[in-house]
Amino acid sequence: MLSTTVNHEAIIIIVTIISCANLMMCIDFSKIVKWEKRTLTCFGNDIESNYGSICKLIIAHNSKFLETECYDEEYTEKSFGEEATKSNNSILLNRTRSVCNIQCTGADRDSVISKIPNSIHECVRWHNYNTLNEDNQWYIWRSGKCRNVTITFEVHCGFPTNDPNDVNILAQNNISLSTKIHL
Repeated sequence: MLSTTVNHEAIIIIVTIISCANLMMCIDFSKIVKWEKRTLTCFGNDIESNYGSICKLIIAHNSKFLETECYDEEYTEKSFGEEATKSNNSILLNRTRSVCNIQCTGADRDSVISKIPNSIHECVRWHNYNTLNEDNQWYIWRSGKCRNVTITFEVHCGFPTNDPNDVNILAQNNISLSTKIHL
């Protein structure tokens, strides 16, 4: 039987390197994360008449709708499976998407919790809506038919913290975080 000892700090470095290699930004999984809710409500309108996207934002448990920056941008959508086939005959589609700031500056991760109502089939995550991180700002984008419906998205933003009170809360509730890897 082969026995290997691995240093705790080395494990954190390895995990951090792996998460940085796979993502556009680095996520430090060794830190406690404070999750904060964002609710973005976008109102259906006639996008084709260039009225633009009208969305309102609620931060955390505040019930007041806030104005948020929304804009439309052009992007190119690659045809499905293009990377796998390396085909020169792939179709590049020029599309427009609506992008809205969800005001999560400083967050290093997000989690789309729900769309309301969930029966709106014009909005399918990863296909025509998702989150986007650019320049330390988080956005929700919508494209295609999803731009024309009234819909609400609930997103949680993860803010890393070094606050010792957060660790104490975990200890008081008998919650432990383990980064042990058994080889």
